[in-house]
Amino acid sequence: MTYRRRSLTFGLSTGFCAALFACLLPAGPCRAADVETNMSGYLLRADDTILIRVPDSVEFGVEKTSYRVDKEGCVNLPLIGRRQAAGRTTRQLETELTEPLKSYYLEPRVTVSVVEFHTEPVSVLGSVNTPGLLRMNGEETLLEVLSRAGGLRPDAGQNLVISRRLEYGRLPLPEAADDPSGEVSLAELKLSAITTGSRASANIVLKPHDVVTVMRAQMIYVLGDVGHAGGYVLGDKSEMSTLKALALAGGLLRTASPAKARILRHEQGASQRQELQVNLSRIVKNKDADLELRPEDILFVPSDRTKLIATRTIESMVGIGSNILIWRGTQ
Repeated sequence: MTYRRRSLTFGLSTGFCAALFACLLPAGPCRAADVETNMSGYLLRADDTILIRVPDSVEFGVEKTSYRVDKEGCVNLPLIGRRQAAGRTTRQLETELTEPLKSYYLEPRVTVSVVEFHTEPVSVLGSVNTPGLLRMNGEETLLEVLSRAGGLRPDAGQNLVISRRLEYGRLPLPEAADDPSGEVSLAELKLSAITTGSRASANIVLKPHDVVTVMRAQMIYVLGDVGHAGGYVLGDKSEMSTLKALALAGGLLRTASPAKARILRHEQGASQRQELQVNLSRIVKNKDADLELRPEDILFVPSDRTKLIATRTIESMVGIGSNILIWRGTQ
């Protein structure tokens, strides 16, 4: 097991960098000119705005050519009335409109294009670089939406949770289950199954108002007079010994005072961290039993040239917004 350094303040997950889209969708309606994509297979949806033109036509002239698809999927057109548009491609709709317009024009050459796409909201929360509300243009997969949320932060864990309103159907995943309220379908997935492509079926198409939460990894922190101070991702493990944590942190510096080390541990229900004295010198020499660090423990090794730093100061080193380095394990 080796470790590589990751910074909380910049950088995207390697797997997600390759998947990032060059075009980020705006928070509001997405204009057709802003979408660099092949629209031949796009199916029109309610609230899309389409442009219909027929050369040399007064009814379908330049000033009267934009029509919004209504909630029932129809557009109300001059001469030929209401016509179904949702569920058709632009090419299919051109063909369907040509026949009834032959009653009014000798050889109508109908062209249909999308002026404005209807967008649907989806929330991406947790350990991603730009959490918040995104707008989907048409169908987007879980991986695509995670990529548009900036990719994973270095402190991202192994799992993500998806929730979907039952009005849009249950999640098409074997892990899916309804929550106690009976209003939401929930599923927890391994991130690696999606990012590596080892389970293609997990990369589902998201629905409006889906909420994707990337869980934060369980971590321990090693600070003070060590080679590589920072946070260490536990991965699938729930504990790590002080000696292993010390080894991962690059060992002690010459100026370290291992006999005065401390573990700061937050016990459930306590307002402050518990402070445990640890004599690393005796543990290294096998004179004392090695101790197990729990998730979110802080192992602090002071310098022999300075006084011990106050507990609150140590805690602030791993606080939100700090520049502490995150070290992730690789096989």
